[in-house]
Amino acid sequence: MDHATRYLPLQLIFPACRPAIRWLAQHFPDPPQTANMAARAAVNAASRQLMEAWRREGKAEARGRGAGAGTDDGDKLASVAGGKGGGGFRAVGGGLSSSSFMAAMMEGRRGAAREERMSDVEVIAQGFTFMLAGFETTANTLAAAAFLLATHPQAAERLAAEAVGVAGRELSQELLAEETLRMYPPLPFLMREAREEVDLGGGRTAPKGSFLVLHVHAMQSSESQFPHSERFMPERWLPESGGALGPADPHAYAPFGVGARMCVGYKLANMVSGRGCVCA
Repeated sequence: MDHATRYLPLQLIFPACRPAIRWLAQHFPDPPQTANMAARAAVNAASRQLMEAWRREGKAEARGRGAGAGTDDGDKLASVAGGKGGGGFRAVGGGLSSSSFMAAMMEGRRGAAREERMSDVEVIAQGFTFMLAGFETTANTLAAAAFLLATHPQAAERLAAEAVGVAGRELSQELLAEETLRMYPPLPFLMREAREEVDLGGGRTAPKGSFLVLHVHAMQSSESQFPHSERFMPERWLPESGGALGPADPHAYAPFGVGARMCVGYKLANMVSGRGCVCA
């Protein structure tokens, strides 16, 4: 936040004014916003170059196989480059690596109805979102896990023993990641806009169009939800604990959100965080 644009806290404080704040940020950017816009433009340009390379490669191979006659659908043609058996990925255009996230999105448009396919802008936006959501958050979680292990040497020794196969799985990598995310969630709060009136219980309702904030850090630090919440206890996540160490409510643990819109990369994030701690 120290180096963020001044428009960011304004959006958080006045969420209903976001359209006006975004217009001001675009037309009257401060230095941090100018740097942000330049970075977005660079990502957009690089993404479009990769997508064009994907299409050119697909068209070239389709012509070589005689599959390109009478069509200009670059995505369908690009799928021809997937190799025998269809559905495999390979490096194309000298830049789009095999099995990359962008390649998966481009390949995912194959065979879908035109109105159901992601547009180029949507593909780029999804890639940019994954860059923002998947790198700094995981790095912050690894930093927090390293701090917790450094200040809890017994837990560090148990994890090291497990890594070399000496001990069992009493303190697994996944449990370490879960406890770290409980104590230091990368996103301390989540915001949602109510699309309809929401019953909050106790006679309280949130009107349609209002913005609701879920304070993840406060919830996961609550003694009512997690006994001894201030203590670093990876064992609280063992099935043998029977939930005695929390959470009292299954939705009280939400570092990736909850429901249909929770983070789609939560499994990958847990795996990377756990493996990263072992490698460190």
